Parts: sequence; C-alpha cells; structure tokens
Amino acid sequence: MAQGILVILFLSNAYNAPSCTGSLCSEPAILLPVMNEIAIPLPVTHSNEPQSVWFRYVFSTDHKVIAKQYLITGIVWSIIGVALSVMFRLQLGFPGMKLNFLRPVLGTWITESGKIDPDFYLALVTMHGTIMVFFVLTAGLSGTFSNFLIPLQIGARDMASGFLNMLSYWFFFVSSVIMFSSLFIQTGPAAGAGSFIRP
Repeated sequence: MAQGILVILFLSNAYNAPSCTGSLCSEPAILLPVMNEIAIPLPVTHSNEPQSVWFRYVFSTDHKVIAKQYLITGIVWSIIGVALSVMFRLQLGFPGMKLNFLRPVLGTWITESGKIDPDFYLALVTMHGTIMVFFVLTAGLSGTFSNFLIPLQIGARDMASGFLNMLSYWFFFVSSVIMFSSLFIQTGPAAGAGSFIRP
C-alpha cells in the first residue's frame, strides 16, 4: 500500500496534478490506471529464426550459456592448476627424487641433476596461485553462479546487458590464455612465487 501511495504521489507531481490535501486524495482513481499501465511489462518478442552454432553457444548473450562457458573454462583451469601444483609438489615432497620423466613436458626447465630449475619452480608456484585464484575461484565459480542464478532469483529474463556479459567472458578467456602462454616463451613466466597475489 505504501509503494502504491508513493507511485501515486510521484505521478501526481510528474503530471502537475493538484496536490493531495489531508489523508485522502481526490484523484487516485484517475491515476490508478496510469500506475497499472506502468507496472505491466511489455511482452518481449523473440524471433524464431534459427541461430548458428557460433551465436547460440560460442558468442551467446544468454546468461545460462555464459554461465556454462564460465563453468567449463573454470574446470579446465582447475585441472591445469592442479597439474602445475603436482609438478612443484613432487620436488617439494620428494627432494631426492629425479624428475627426468617430466623432461618431455618441461624440457630445459629440468636441470641435469633431475631437479626443476629454481626460477621455474617459483614460476610454477606463481602460475598455480594465479590460475587458482583468478581463473578458478574468482571468475570460474563466481562467474558461473552469478550469471546463472542471479537473473533467476530476481525474476529477470537475462542480465542487464547481455553483450557486455558475453564480452566479460571473452576478456576473461583471452587473458587467461595469454597468461598461460607465458609458460612457453623463452624467458619464462612471472616468478614472484605468488607474493603479488597476497594482500
């Protein structure tokens, strides 16, 4: 009831209607149809034209499809992050073990003594921490659940701007690929040992 009174007062001020005096107003019957027209949402017309696979699944602006993209990408990054963790924890857990079996994967980053190069060890820790914090926890989980659940919880058809929502996923994906590709350049990735992640 209080919300209806606020809307009526707002509409009466907006249309320069005579102001209400006392506890009763002489014009709510005139303004109620206007309030009902504003409260009724207009139906959205959807085109029934078939969309290509690219715009239905890859470059979709649907919040559920984008949430699934975040979920799949987050799962892939969690597997990569765990693999990096296993590599440096093998040396940490078994300091006397030779890791020559990792030479096909790591190449020259395995020293002649069978150990991971110290600089590359710090790089593995850094990449593992960055992937797990920024690409699994932050974007993977919150991107998934925020995109999927919030529009459903508030009763919206989709996110406010589907195009920006799609762009946010693709910026996330491209930035994660660029960061991971730094493992394969000659100078190697960042080797801050995760110290820049901590507050």
